[in-house]
Amino acid sequence: MTLDQFKHRPALAAAVSIARSKAALARMIDASPQQIGNWLTRDKEIDPVFCARIEASLGGRVTRAQLRPDDWRTVWPELVQDTGKDVTHA
Repeated sequence: MTLDQFKHRPALAAAVSIARSKAALARMIDASPQQIGNWLTRDKEIDPVFCARIEASLGGRVTRAQLRPDDWRTVWPELVQDTGKDVTHA
């Protein structure tokens, strides 16, 4: 297992920090704290539905693109901008 498999970790850790805890974030997105923990510690991609919920719950402070850096362009083609701005660093 390589660190590349966990590219979402920094963004998810930031989301937990903003929410103040895994439990608080879980309540915001209708998930369990264990699920948040699994995303942080195991090779588990975050489901796109939960990425969108995290982004909405935190007012865009953590974005869907940051949570799924490898495939966000495929999952959410509407986020691709003609300006060339990298939305993974919003």
